[in-house]
Amino acid sequence: MLSVLNVVYRDITHFLGVMLMLWFWITPIFYSSEMLPEQLRWVISINPMSCYIQYYRDVIFNGNLPSISIFAGTFLWAIVSLILGFKVFSYFEKELFKKL
Repeated sequence: MLSVLNVVYRDITHFLGVMLMLWFWITPIFYSSEMLPEQLRWVISINPMSCYIQYYRDVIFNGNLPSISIFAGTFLWAIVSLILGFKVFSYFEKELFKKL
């Protein structure tokens, strides 16, 4: 979705670098969500990558199968991103082919 928007609107390139850096630091890769204060855990709950990271942590570090809620969260984010990406691409499809 962002790559399509980057082709259509060239200014997104500058914003994208900052946004991806921020997204990296709010994704609980090097820290667990339990290490954050309770008032900041909502940031992790709206981060789509946190479900995937928690999924891998449960398998690799804990040796457990992830809970059904984590599986449902990863599946839901995958479906939402697929639909959003397809909608954005189909909306800008004609304009993208003009830029070729």
